[in-house]
Amino acid sequence: MDELLALLGQHWRLLLLYPGGLTAISALGLVRLTLAHNATWHSRRNVTGLDVVLGAGWLLLIALLPLPQTGWPYGLDLPTLLLLIELPHWVWLLQWKDQWMPRAAVLLNTYPLLALAVALVGQGAGSLVVREINQNSELLHWLGVAAWSVALPPLLGLGPWRAAPPARLLESLRILTHLALLVATTLPAHDATPRSAALFAFAAALLPLAVLHRRWQDEPQRWLAWQPWLVGGIAVAALIVSAQQFVQRLG
Repeated sequence: MDELLALLGQHWRLLLLYPGGLTAISALGLVRLTLAHNATWHSRRNVTGLDVVLGAGWLLLIALLPLPQTGWPYGLDLPTLLLLIELPHWVWLLQWKDQWMPRAAVLLNTYPLLALAVALVGQGAGSLVVREINQNSELLHWLGVAAWSVALPPLLGLGPWRAAPPARLLESLRILTHLALLVATTLPAHDATPRSAALFAFAAALLPLAVLHRRWQDEPQRWLAWQPWLVGGIAVAALIVSAQQFVQRLG
């Protein structure tokens, strides 16, 4: 713990400026503007201690992501980062007794596709460490990124999976954390990569989701029925690509 606190003190710019702090709060404003346009910054209930802990934890996670020109010394692996996003969300979700069952069903149906995406980007890079994954540009990597992108609407409660009440601030912060992790996984974190590239990558991930969220009106059960077929199709495509790469190596 002392070593971690010392590292955080040495890298205070990551926490206060970029990619955390002011940068993350500005990005959160964009998420609220585009995805939660009918919501306010205020909640209808009192902010609890759990809300503050979850919000601070997700902001810290964003600050430690290997985005361009960050230089965080520790390699964080993708499954751990996803667990640090999703497990606290489940703890928070269980507080909402009238909403958690339908939302839990959607999440449990979406996690296999997300797990497949993680397996693909990890196999493509030969590692699950994010700063090693984002150096890879093979076909398996981009197939995994495509699977991850398809999983985002139900995972984040967008489009047909939107919650009945307006999105709460903490939910918007979870959306931001997922998008930041996707950007960190796809954008090479070289020192030569400009920081502005992170802004363009974030916009490229956020804007299509915003259009989809506002325009896609349908019954979620209809699309969830296709989820197993989608997972199977992507898995078959991954097997074909892996077989082709194996044959090429043998040749």
